[in-house]
Amino acid sequence: MANITKKLILQTFSDMLEEMPFDRITVSALVKRSGISHNTFYYHYQDIYALLEAWMEEVIGEPLRMVEQGNGETALVSFLRSCRNKKRTVYHVLNSISREQLERFVFSHTDTIILPFIQANDPNHDLDEQKLQCLADFCQYALLGFFLKYFWSNMAEEPESQAAWVYDALVSFMRSEMKRMGSG
Repeated sequence: MANITKKLILQTFSDMLEEMPFDRITVSALVKRSGISHNTFYYHYQDIYALLEAWMEEVIGEPLRMVEQGNGETALVSFLRSCRNKKRTVYHVLNSISREQLERFVFSHTDTIILPFIQANDPNHDLDEQKLQCLADFCQYALLGFFLKYFWSNMAEEPESQAAWVYDALVSFMRSEMKRMGSG
């Protein structure tokens, strides 16, 4: 029953995000629209920001699983296509949260993917953790910049071409830097 209620809350929240900016959505409006009580909402989520975090995790869940399975470029295409199909929702979120919130979310999710990806591509496994983490940090900032530019350009470019370009650029950069730092 708890999973059904969580799904109802997430779906209602998603519907509301399509209609209005995140900063205009209140817990009161959400519980009224979903037909649940405030207590039920707070049983599942600490506040509206915790709900936003859960919603964002659900949105990127499938692309993250694709990356973990070694399908990085396909995951990027899937994510960009999904964003393009839900432009209003994307902009309702992006225009309502701070850059710090966005960075914290992106970095918390990409760190668990990029660092292992870099470690797996360290041919001689001889780079120390500090160098690997520095390289991962750089790649995370590059990805954040790429996403922001894509969103600011109204997602005009085709997801396939953008994903291929950024994926190839990151992999080339990563390999070049590993070679320069002494691995391979």
